[in-house]
Amino acid sequence: KKFNSKFSFSNDRYSIFHDTSRITKFMVPLAIFLVTVIGNFIVMKDFPLSADEALIKFQADCYRQFKIGGILPTNLVPTHNIFFLSYQYYNESSTGWTSQYLPVYAFFYAVLSTANLEFLLGAIMNCVSLVMVWHIAKILWPQDKELPWICVIFLGSSSQFLITGMTYYTMNGHLAINLIWLWLFLKNKTWATLLLPWVGALAIGMHQPHIHAHMAIPCLLLVPFKKKWWETAYIVIIYLLACYIWYSFLTHVRNSDPNEIMNQSLGLPSAISIIVRLMNVFLLINWSNIVAGLLCIYALNRYKNMPFSIRLIALSFIVSFFFYLLFPGTGGHGWGSRYSHCILGHMVLLAGYGYQLLKEFLCHNLLKRFVCVFTLFALLIQLPLRCYQSSSFVTPYARLFDHISTLDVDYVGIKFLEGYYVLDMVRNDPFFRNRPIFFRSNNTDLKEKLGLEDETVTYIGAEEFKKFGIPLTDPEEIERVREMGLID
Repeated sequence: KKFNSKFSFSNDRYSIFHDTSRITKFMVPLAIFLVTVIGNFIVMKDFPLSADEALIKFQADCYRQFKIGGILPTNLVPTHNIFFLSYQYYNESSTGWTSQYLPVYAFFYAVLSTANLEFLLGAIMNCVSLVMVWHIAKILWPQDKELPWICVIFLGSSSQFLITGMTYYTMNGHLAINLIWLWLFLKNKTWATLLLPWVGALAIGMHQPHIHAHMAIPCLLLVPFKKKWWETAYIVIIYLLACYIWYSFLTHVRNSDPNEIMNQSLGLPSAISIIVRLMNVFLLINWSNIVAGLLCIYALNRYKNMPFSIRLIALSFIVSFFFYLLFPGTGGHGWGSRYSHCILGHMVLLAGYGYQLLKEFLCHNLLKRFVCVFTLFALLIQLPLRCYQSSSFVTPYARLFDHISTLDVDYVGIKFLEGYYVLDMVRNDPFFRNRPIFFRSNNTDLKEKLGLEDETVTYIGAEEFKKFGIPLTDPEEIERVREMGLID
């Protein structure tokens, strides 16, 4: 009894759930910052694994030279496609090549990389997200000292949140700026309204425009009903201006018809796409604090009884999640549910509401213990397991890339048909200042094709992939693809 009275969860003095000290408010974000920075090097090897991450560096390298894209050497123009990653575009009139993505996140990367601090980008975005969740929860439950910390614990113990923060994925930026935007919207102050569309403009230009759009639309549709016409006109004008600027940017860098841009992003989903999207529900839960996922589902089942602000958050969450059913692809890679990362904040806020509902029906002290047990499970078992899984996947590709980068040759051909996921190893400097120069090879003799006489060319294939632990593709499958005419 003496032990329980002193250390009971119901005693505010000893409970982090009610701790509002400045030290705690500083230490929690600092812990998240340190975990993600250290994880960037230990878990992810400071290696941008995916093409999406590599293209952020590509854009940043261009912006540091005050250019939108790179320049392709004239001798490489005849076979320019083999030197590019997916989602890079070649402009025949200027022999330039660009990324298809919008520039805001790459600009943040460029600013930090001028001081060689680009590895801090994910950690900074994670800290911003965590702080914003706390402030939004304070708006939603102004008299409750516990729920803001519950939401912070749910987000901070999510393996998806922490591990994605260790990467260069732009989803970190989308999560942070969406939460800033939501905080400004819920503030309902004049200064917040003035800032709101400008933050929205940055959010649209972060990486892909639709990620902010489907999150914000349920909230923006409410604005005209306030009958503050100056406010409505102001927000509409700034958003239309932002849409015009970013749409013009995409049209320029992609060098294509504007309608083609939309056709590339949306389409009728295949059956496998829908199945994968629905599977993402389970990914979202088991890469998060499990109790947060369960409480979120419980809260959504009480949609009709939600306060209006919580209902808006739930609607944004639902629209964002089901929006991707319209996508023709499956999303490919990511740590957890990649497309749902930008609404992780919405999920933990809904979980906070579910927690509030349950504590009215269950023993409050028991519910706290339940949250603590699952949080310890998330941090001590789930997170190390996810870190091991992620590192096991990333490390072979990081080691292979480092090996290739040190080869004393002019050109390296990646035999992308012989290894799984090696196509994204083809990464060149925007102005081709790197040696060796990477290109993707399907057994075409580059020296003969480009007329290279003095340059040295080597090829990396199945033998090297196996040496570094990269899964090999089935030769029969390669031949089948060749017979279908999908490759040369």
